[in-house]
Amino acid sequence: MNWDAIGAVGELIGAIAVLITLVYLAIQVKAMRDMNQKIAIDGTYTKFNDMRQSLFQDPEVASLILSGLNNPDDLNSRDQFRFMLFCETLFLNGEQFWLLMDRRLDNERIINTMKYYAYFITTPGGKAFWEHPQSLNLTEDFRRMIEEQDHEGIERFDLSQEN
Repeated sequence: MNWDAIGAVGELIGAIAVLITLVYLAIQVKAMRDMNQKIAIDGTYTKFNDMRQSLFQDPEVASLILSGLNNPDDLNSRDQFRFMLFCETLFLNGEQFWLLMDRRLDNERIINTMKYYAYFITTPGGKAFWEHPQSLNLTEDFRRMIEEQDHEGIERFDLSQEN
């Protein structure tokens, strides 16, 4: 074998090694991206669950939210402020979730969540929040996407207060 042939074989082996390395790196980058997205989504769900927990553990908070959803104008200024902060937190968490899903609206989970938001803004309190300047902290794209959702059949709970 001459030196030219040995050099050509060495270059071929080197090119194959580079190709294998690039494929391996692409697989690792995709796996890391998927893992980071799952961690971020888990963090978002933790925030939603923390909000839910405050509602079922503290009757005063649950009463405030129900009053705010049904009769926002009947709340005193302190409770209106608390209700608006609750709404803003809820929607900011939803926006984060939406952004994390790369806006892939064919995903059943994100569609259901966005329909819930669309329903939420039809309640008197949700509408009050949506029209309040505090809601303008949300991006225009996110707001438009919620407003375009068909929320028929999404109500899971009777939000009317029992007297």
